[in-house]
Order: sequence, then C-alpha cells, then structure tokens
Amino acid sequence: MSDEINIEKNNLSDLENVAESAAENAAETVAETVAGTSAETAAETAAETAAETAAEASAETGVETAADIQAEENASASEEQSFHHFKDFLNSLSEAAPDDTLRQADDADAVNASETDEEPTPEAIKASLKKVKAEYKSLKAAQREAKERERERTGRSGRRVLLTVIISLLSSVICCMLLFVFMFLFPSRDTSLFATLAKKYAGTRTVYTNDTSSPSKVGDTEIAPGSEVTINVEGEFSAAAAYAKASESVVSIVTVRTGTGTDGKPTETPIAEGAGVVVSENGEILTNHHVISSVIDTKTGGIAAGTKIYIYFDSPISRPYQAVSIVGYDQEFDLAVVKIERTGLKPIEFFDSDKLTVGESVIAIGSPGGLEFMGSVCDGIISGLKRTVVSSDSGATLYDMIQMTAPINPGNSGGAVVNSKGQLVGISVIKIVADNYESMAFAISSNTAARIIKSFRQYGRYVKPLLGVTINTLYGWRDADENGWPLGSLVVEVSEQSGAFKAGILPEDIIVEIGGSATPDYTSLRTNLLKYAPDDEVVFKVYRPSEDKYYEFTVKLTAA
Repeated sequence: MSDEINIEKNNLSDLENVAESAAENAAETVAETVAGTSAETAAETAAETAAETAAEASAETGVETAADIQAEENASASEEQSFHHFKDFLNSLSEAAPDDTLRQADDADAVNASETDEEPTPEAIKASLKKVKAEYKSLKAAQREAKERERERTGRSGRRVLLTVIISLLSSVICCMLLFVFMFLFPSRDTSLFATLAKKYAGTRTVYTNDTSSPSKVGDTEIAPGSEVTINVEGEFSAAAAYAKASESVVSIVTVRTGTGTDGKPTETPIAEGAGVVVSENGEILTNHHVISSVIDTKTGGIAAGTKIYIYFDSPISRPYQAVSIVGYDQEFDLAVVKIERTGLKPIEFFDSDKLTVGESVIAIGSPGGLEFMGSVCDGIISGLKRTVVSSDSGATLYDMIQMTAPINPGNSGGAVVNSKGQLVGISVIKIVADNYESMAFAISSNTAARIIKSFRQYGRYVKPLLGVTINTLYGWRDADENGWPLGSLVVEVSEQSGAFKAGILPEDIIVEIGGSATPDYTSLRTNLLKYAPDDEVVFKVYRPSEDKYYEFTVKLTAA
C-alpha cells in the first residue's frame, strides 16, 4: 500500500512537469498561430498540442518514475502542487479556446466539475487528457483530408497544363513534317508548291481589242472583230530548260563522197552538213531533203553508191552512226527521213502547231557553221503563222510555214524548233538572205512534218490527198466585191472520176469551207486539204454563182 501511494505521488509530480511543458508548448503554439489565423483557431491548436504533449509525456514519465520511487515525505506536497498547477493549466486552456476544444468533454463531467469544488482525481485527469488527445487526432485527420483535397486539385491543374504543352509540341511536329513533305514532293524552284502558287497568282493579264474587219484565229479560237481577248501569261520562258529536254533528240548530219587517194587509201570528202531530229526509238532521223539530196539515188530512192550519211549524237569527235537506208523523202516539202542501226533512242515530243500563237518564245537547236558547232541554241519568238514561201534554191513553194526571229544559219537546216516545254513545233528550213532583211527565218510546222513522216513509213514517199480540181489562184477580194460573191477558191476545172467530180462539184463553184474551216483563198484551201490523207471523206461547202446558192458535198479524197 505504501508503495502504491509513493508511485501515485510520483506520478502526480511528473504530471506537474507534464502540465508545465504542455502549457509552454500551448503558449508557443498560440503565439505562432495568432499571427496568421483567428483567435479561435489558435486556441484550438494550442489546446490540442498541449493535450497531446501532456498525454505522451505522461506515458513516458510513468515508466521512468516506476523505476525511481521518490521519498514518501515529498509526495503530499508534490501532489497538492501538481493538482493546482494542472488546474491552472486547464483554466488557461479554457480561456484560450473556450468554444471548440476543452468544452467538448463529456457534459456530465463538465457539470460536476463546475458545481463542486472537489479536486480532480488522477483518473479524471487521464480521462480528460485522452479526450483532448482524441480531439486533437480528429483535427489532424481533418487537416490531412483538406491537404489531400488541395493536392488533388493541384494535381488536376498540373495535368491540364501538361496536356496543353504536349498538344502544342505535337502540333509543331506535325507542321514541320508537312512542310518537309511539301519540300520533298516539290523540290525545284519551278515545280515546288510555292512556285506553282506564285505562278498562278502572279501571271500577267493583258487585254487586247481586235479591230480588224475580218475574224482572226489564235490557236483553235476564232476572234470576231471588236471582241476583247484576255491573254494569261504565266511564268517565264526558260531556254535552258527547253534545251535540256530536247537536245538529246537533236543530232548533227554530215554527207560524204567516198573515193581512193593517190596513195591507194580510201578517202571521204564532205558534201553537206546539217542537223536532224530523232523521231523514233529504233533509229529514224528527220531532216531536210536538201541536206541529203546529193547522196540520194533518184532511181532507187536509196543512198547512192560511193556516198555515206553520218549521224553524230554527242560531239564531233565521237564515233558517228552511218545511215543504212532512206525511209522516204519529198522535195516539195523539203523533208526526208533516214535510218540508222541503233535502238533505245529518245524521240522528240511533238506539239500541235495549230495551237501556236504569234509572240510565243521558241529556240532553234542545230549545227550552225557545221559539225564544229553542233548542239548550238538560239532563241526568238514566233512572228508569223501559215506563211507561204518560195525557195530560191529549188523553186518549190512551201506552205503552212512558221515565221520566227530565231536566227538560223547554214548547218541549222533540219534542226529542231521547240517551245518552252522542249516540244517540237517546227523544223528549221530556210531564211531570207538579202539586204534590208533581218531575223526572218522559217520552219516547217510540226503537224506538216508528222503527216509526211506517217506517209513515208506507209508508202516510202509523201502521198498527198487529191481533190481533183483546178483553182484560179488570181481570184481575190476585188473579183468578189465586183460580182457580189464570197471569198474562196474559184474552181476552173474538175477532173473526171475524181472525188470532187463524183461528189457533184462543178466548174465556176467557189469553195468557201473544208471540214468546217474557212478557205478564203487558195493557200488556206491547200493548207487545210493537206491535213487529210487519201481515202478520207471530207465535207466541202461551195457557193454556186449561177444559182446564188450554197451547197455541201462529201468528197472522198484520192491519192496524188
């Protein structure tokens, strides 16, 4: 019993120390909290801190004082002093936090404590401390929950920011990839997307007014007098690009006469030099008739004995190919095709010369001055279409000629005239050489050349379509105005058994249209007639003066 009393007293003594420590902690907590929170919150925090500290210290002290029992004579004084100190501590806590902390104790205990003056027992003190500690833990749990909710809100905000950053980065990467793809697909300045858009919107637009009294034609389009014409000019003419595409299909041609020298060795003497154009993969070369005319056997149509035709592709010092045959030739149209034993050639691309427009840029590729200057290029513009020219050398009349300013010289004959896309529009053939004349060169149109090549391959010569009429070439506008007749080709004679005779065309009829195309003169009639081949059926529109009526006849053309 004595031991129990001593232990109890020592516990009370330790509780005194616990209370003092708790009071100090509570005071510090209140002082720190008041600066940032309300007095009520500070009181709650202080009370809880004090309660927890007192409870924990009480447990630890109980173990230690059990080991060191103090003297019995100090127990009573310590007990009384401890109760008084702890009572003062509780009163201070009640004053600091009157609303939430210490008043949450059991109602019955609070009433009993306020109505009596009895001193609290150790059991009551422990119970009170346990309640205070429980309240403190509850408060801490609530604070932890609040912090968790705050962290969750912060986390959601951070995830939204991260998602925004990721989307921005992905958008930048996609844009860079698209730009790279465009640059890869359209790498050059002329074919890139930006160059295409620039050409589309930077093209110049020029408006002209046609004030002539008769209709004009631009390509396939007929322009009525007084109508407005808008011409869209896109991009720039590149002679380098055109040359790069066509030059591989242009060759140099040299004809020679073979013999034997005084020393008994074989000799070759140059006769003529010119140019040619590759027109098939299997070795067909198109050139002018006058370039190879000196080596043609007119009886057989082949290469004359004792002569050769050399074809140079790369340079004057490269090994030439010798022509093995002449596919066909026509002196009137000054065209010929020879063949070499070589395959895999690159034929030139033909352009529809009927779609050409005066003012278009062109280049001429050939061998001006001969083999030494093979592959030379010069540029100019188309200055006229459908010209009729009489050759001073052969006396032949050349129809449907293209007039151009590109200068051609001896050696250019048979060379290619190409447009901005490197497509063949004509074959260089002749130029006017006289005082007071400059930059007047002519080329055989690509459409005429294509028709003749086809005939060479089929017949070995140019087989022309035959209408079977004789035309008065002197009939013109004066006669038409005087008699009140339309412009056209006045028929003088109709050959028996010809297509025209069988169709019903008569002498004195005036042919005004062929195949829907107007023929106001003999030149236009001949030019349009040569677009057809033998056995073609063509509609002719004629005016019959004796009846003052127009008729249409379907004529089957024959071979000339």
